[in-house]
Amino acid sequence: MGEKSKKIQVSVSLPHKLFYDLEKVVNGKNRSEVIRDLLEKSIKEVDKRRKNGVVYTPKYLAEYVSNKITNYFDVNISCTKVTNCYVLDPACGEGILLQSIKTSLINKKIDCKYVGIDIDNFALKQAKKNLTKKFYGFHTNALCPFNTNRFIGWDKINNSLGNGNGFDLIIANPPWGADVSNYKKWINKEDFKMLYGRYDTSDLFIELSISLLKENGVAGLIIPDSLFSHDRAQLRKLLLDNTKILFIGRFGEKIFKDINRACAVVIFQKRTNFNEPYEIDCFRLPTEERNNVINGTTTLSAVEKKYLHKVAFSRFNVEPDYLFNLDIDSTLEKTYQKIASNKNKLGDYLDNHRGVELSKKGKIIKCSSCELWSPLPKGLDFTCKICGEKRSIDTLISKVIIHKTFDKDFYSIIVGEDINRYKINHNFWIDISNSGVNYKKATIYNGDKIVVRKTGIGISASIDYTSSYTNQVVYIFKLKREFEKKIPLEFLLAILNSRAIFFFISMSNGEIEWKSHPYLTQKQIINVPIPDLNKLHYEDICSIYELSNCLKDNLKKNKLISPNLDARIEKLVAKLYGLDFENYQAIFKALDKAQELIAVKVLKNISANDVFGIKE
Repeated sequence: MGEKSKKIQVSVSLPHKLFYDLEKVVNGKNRSEVIRDLLEKSIKEVDKRRKNGVVYTPKYLAEYVSNKITNYFDVNISCTKVTNCYVLDPACGEGILLQSIKTSLINKKIDCKYVGIDIDNFALKQAKKNLTKKFYGFHTNALCPFNTNRFIGWDKINNSLGNGNGFDLIIANPPWGADVSNYKKWINKEDFKMLYGRYDTSDLFIELSISLLKENGVAGLIIPDSLFSHDRAQLRKLLLDNTKILFIGRFGEKIFKDINRACAVVIFQKRTNFNEPYEIDCFRLPTEERNNVINGTTTLSAVEKKYLHKVAFSRFNVEPDYLFNLDIDSTLEKTYQKIASNKNKLGDYLDNHRGVELSKKGKIIKCSSCELWSPLPKGLDFTCKICGEKRSIDTLISKVIIHKTFDKDFYSIIVGEDINRYKINHNFWIDISNSGVNYKKATIYNGDKIVVRKTGIGISASIDYTSSYTNQVVYIFKLKREFEKKIPLEFLLAILNSRAIFFFISMSNGEIEWKSHPYLTQKQIINVPIPDLNKLHYEDICSIYELSNCLKDNLKKNKLISPNLDARIEKLVAKLYGLDFENYQAIFKALDKAQELIAVKVLKNISANDVFGIKE
């Protein structure tokens, strides 16, 4: 700071409620003390909401979801026959969703009892004020009511309501990523099938909602769009097996203020042993329309009318991943299925690995007990995975082992940001002398290897010929030993970097716009379908080797791939997959739908006409 201390001015915008509270405070405190106390209280409330996964629903979204649920309820059930109707929000907060659906149901002249569950007693009291008559509130956790397993707890709730058949309607914006450590005693795998792997608490609420609905009852949930991730196959299967899915919507980020997580809406009807073919309403809110909705210049319903399309249930109900690839409309499906019909996979020819288990910051910490090194944890506490010793990180020795400057004892390391399509920048060096760090075996890095950036939209891949190390956000793919002399690695890279495979992967997982922490999985890459290489014609084999050598020459010299070479490679890929000009028009249509990110822009440097040599 220097010899003289510096004065720092901090500008803080205080919410209206804090000023209101400020006027009520007395007890001789000056305004500075009062503001400090109120801010501390406010910060604690924010931390509490974050820990509990609370995300408050904007009014326009609440009204949109409520209207959709009641309309589906109206269509699928004769509302005139509904008596003693029960409506549930298992995480009701202050009751905005119940208020919205109550308005929708009153308009349809359906009389209901409204049930709200929440762990926040203050919010529950607000819900009671907002809903007044026919509201029944329970201050507890819906996943394990009254600190028992969910079956016993919900029997108690339903008995007190006189509800013996289940709920007619469920509407919820359940907690996202809530901390359930205080409830682990009562939330277990016997009660929840979805309690496995990297689950989200919203997954458990979907499972709970299915079990609480009466037969033919309808539920609508606002959830994170992790529903579409490859690791949520069992959640999608749960919905496909136990419900008739009525609507799936993807809304992207910024729907919730200050929450950097994309959201989705799923509406379903409980149908046991339902085997009839049907179509599902599907909708993605385009990026360019989202701001208009948020700003109030248009409505979700108006935008939906332009983009809603139907997808056959049978397309989602496909093992092993049960992908909800709702972006594939009728104009894209033929092309998608042509690529998917190839039974061979990239993983048949490549072994896959991941690099050093470190971020590019390269920070490590030394255990004072076993004296071995580990990655620096995110929190303030450190538990050694080797010996189990627990310490505060400020009592331990730490250092950085990934650097931007060269040292004779360091090795080159490739991190995620170094990798672009057909290009690698070598900017970092790593010290590999620290016992305890999971560097992986040197054989993983030695020799030629395809490297793929884990994070980001689309595929960023190239070949490393320098035997460099990589870190945890770089996937490594090496030819299996039996194919080392038979298939050029550059050819498999060309397939991976092709527009056809960008189309296939982006349509499979729906990642066509930026969101916080987007990433590819190794499973997605090794499952890329490729043609049977044993059935190639001689002229195709010659083309593969010719173009692979051209590509290798460019990559080794770190030269940009020319549009001409790019088009020639794409034309070969098209031929091997049996894709024609019409298919590539569909592929470029999908590219036009995708957000203008770097990985997308580089694919637009040529057109379908260039691929097929058609003069415009």
